[in-house]
Amino acid sequence: MKEILTEIVVQPEDIDELGHMNYLRYLTYFEKGELDWFARIGVSEEYFITRDIGAVLRKFDVDYLKEARLGDSLKVRTELIHVGSTSFTFQQDMFNSENEQLTECKKTYVMFHLVTRKALPVIKIISAQMTSK
Repeated sequence: MKEILTEIVVQPEDIDELGHMNYLRYLTYFEKGELDWFARIGVSEEYFITRDIGAVLRKFDVDYLKEARLGDSLKVRTELIHVGSTSFTFQQDMFNSENEQLTECKKTYVMFHLVTRKALPVIKIISAQMTSK
């Protein structure tokens, strides 16, 4: 399972003074997509904490292509696109109900140990997703 879809409806608190969704809300929805992706493979926050591991954001790139407005039904597509020795990368794209692409986003995370604060190999449950269907 490399890819999932997360559905979202733009709420009044998402709208800024320009009448469209504030850029920071996109980031919140991307995070929701990642949490849904991890939940789908059976990795929760507790999973990480009880093993003294985490994933820290190393690189983040987002391109805003089209605005989202109040009440829009959105889909965030979250796909694991790369796994390295200590890092992994998600591609996330957001679409409206007409299937128009609103954003594209790429995030790279590094696995690390919560106590030593050193990089660790990507856990197998994540790396296995690159080969599963």
